[in-house]
Amino acid sequence: MSNQAWLLANDSPQPVNPHAEDSDAATDARFLAGADYAVPAFWLACFDPKHLVVVQTDDGELTTLVAPVAEARKRLAKNEAAVRELFPHYAESWQLWRDLIDGVGQGYLKLDASEIAALADSDQQFREQLAGALAWFTSRDEDDLVYLLALSGIEEYDHDEHAILFDEEEEDVETFLLGRLEDDA
Repeated sequence: MSNQAWLLANDSPQPVNPHAEDSDAATDARFLAGADYAVPAFWLACFDPKHLVVVQTDDGELTTLVAPVAEARKRLAKNEAAVRELFPHYAESWQLWRDLIDGVGQGYLKLDASEIAALADSDQQFREQLAGALAWFTSRDEDDLVYLLALSGIEEYDHDEHAILFDEEEEDVETFLLGRLEDDA
């Protein structure tokens, strides 16, 4: 079994806390996408560093993301130029992502990356990685790009060709950008 992340939508502003029994954060949630060992790049384009939320659990702190869907849509529009510059070969996948988020009828978009956070040395380290990845869309800072690519599972990126390098026989590029969409679950 792999460590997974999920992108959900529902009408509660409460962040996902997978350790809480009485949480309504995932009640009536619509599954949008899932991913193994990563938080796909296009998911991250939906959020801003201000959407970072730290949840207190019995096991300590857990960093997650919650954004009103309307803000996520605005963020995608604002980040489009950066995404198209970084991933110019994947415009069709980007449009598929934009269409998916445009079709969300719930009020809040939420990330459950608790299993991905567990791979980090600490929640503080995961929070820094997540904050850096989110910041890249406006900062275009090389250090922030390292976080974005790493969280997305992109181990090799050709900066000259603006292309993700991966084994096409073993992997699908959409793994790094979209994850498994609701229809693929």
